[in-house]
Amino acid sequence: MPAPIALFVYKRPAHTRRTLEALARNELAAASTLYVFADGPKASATEADRAAIAEVRRLVDERAWCGQVQLVERAQNLGLANSIISGVTELVQAHGRVIVLEDDLVTSPQFLRYLNQALDFYADEEKVAAVHGYCYPLRPSAGQRLPGTYFSKNPGCWGWATWARAWRYFEPDAAKLLAQIEGSGRSQEFDYGHFPYTNILRDQITGGVDAWAIRWYASLFVNRKLTLWPGASLVQNIGNDNTGVHSGTTHRFDVELAAQAPPVQPQPLAEHRAMRALTSEFYAGFGQGRKYLIIKRLKKIKRWLVAQRRAWGQAWSRQLAGLRRLQPHTRDFGFSQGQPVDRYYMDHFMAQYRADIRGVALEVASSEFSEQFGAGQVTRYEVLHVDAHEYAATLIGHLDQPETLPANVADCFICTQTFHVIYRLREAIAGAHRLLKPGGVLLATLPGITQVSRFDMDRWGDYWRLTDRAALQLFSEVFGPGQVTVTAYGNVLAATALLQGRSQEHFTRRELDHRDPDYPVLIGVRAVKLS
Repeated sequence: MPAPIALFVYKRPAHTRRTLEALARNELAAASTLYVFADGPKASATEADRAAIAEVRRLVDERAWCGQVQLVERAQNLGLANSIISGVTELVQAHGRVIVLEDDLVTSPQFLRYLNQALDFYADEEKVAAVHGYCYPLRPSAGQRLPGTYFSKNPGCWGWATWARAWRYFEPDAAKLLAQIEGSGRSQEFDYGHFPYTNILRDQITGGVDAWAIRWYASLFVNRKLTLWPGASLVQNIGNDNTGVHSGTTHRFDVELAAQAPPVQPQPLAEHRAMRALTSEFYAGFGQGRKYLIIKRLKKIKRWLVAQRRAWGQAWSRQLAGLRRLQPHTRDFGFSQGQPVDRYYMDHFMAQYRADIRGVALEVASSEFSEQFGAGQVTRYEVLHVDAHEYAATLIGHLDQPETLPANVADCFICTQTFHVIYRLREAIAGAHRLLKPGGVLLATLPGITQVSRFDMDRWGDYWRLTDRAALQLFSEVFGPGQVTVTAYGNVLAATALLQGRSQEHFTRRELDHRDPDYPVLIGVRAVKLS
């Protein structure tokens, strides 16, 4: 049976159509199952963005592009890196192998056959970690012939496949990977002598980029794994036209698609030296290292200018705004301007306890936080809701009616901004305790100094605002002494901002990170179930 195909899409309907049409022409398309992971809109998405996202999803449902098509629609934007990491993890855990495409990759009709043959041929070869479908437009010297297939230490990222046994090597921690590469004295080898892969890895560490492919390459590199490449390309990237989030404009990578797939046959399990040399020449001729550094400097200057403008705007707006207001700037917690201030603290809380988000992760209404912070650790996502008609729900029940809930189902229960809209608060905490397995962890956030949520008040109520001491006592009554850790976030400026409906983008991290226990904006609760 052919390996499942994971296709990652966002908001480029024209590119997605060409990718799907080419995939449908593949010989094994009718026998394959296609999983399409459609990323959701960003908080700053415009109406045009949302229309493009909707068009992509409609396009996926337009026809049976493969034997079976399953559309996975994300409600929020995960970003390409998190989307691919979580999607690939999910499929290899379920099927043992996966073929991966993005929305700008046009494939040869032989693409699926080649990757599936290679997946079967090297299924039990531990040294081979991946199969790639693209090949650079290399220029061999006179009399030199390119091999049908060859091994490289670089797994590539434009149309590829892997097994569960290999994906387990994926290491999301870029700092750990860079330390291993530099500590082994292999930086130049990792960079092919010219290409600034180590610089990209450093940017991943500092937040300059958010990329999965550099970490996948580094993960296999430090573990000395190989990837099978074709000598002629079965994939054409049509996304280097400045339409992608992570790409500019270039024709340097354009290729002619091979008419036939190369045969998959035995060959030495070692990197092909001649092909490595040609690849190094390709990188050197591209001048990518210098270009990368120039772009990096320009981005740094741009960030400085944006920061200066923001700081000036913040100072000016504070002078004008004053406190003599009878109406807030907005009543939507700041969503219309960006991200709410309390969401900044939620992200910090979840990042602090990222290691707890593992195994079976349960969340209320959606799996947003467990997908964002539990990628690579979560084996199954569950969503709790009171409405059986809610499309994302996998468990139906009321937190304040523990008898309606299953027992011992989750390793981690993420419950953000929910307990305060439940009048029977103690019963709701008991319901959360019931859902967790022994040793499971509850990660809950509760509002401190915030406005009333009119949306909740008009539907089911908005009842409670807590201090850190109240939260500690309430949750300890259920989970037991010593099993609860409470963290209060915020200060007088953050509280004022949230009450006025100002978004976190109006403030510096230094302003938001300052904590004053007398002005709690958000309460974070970590509680562990003993038995």
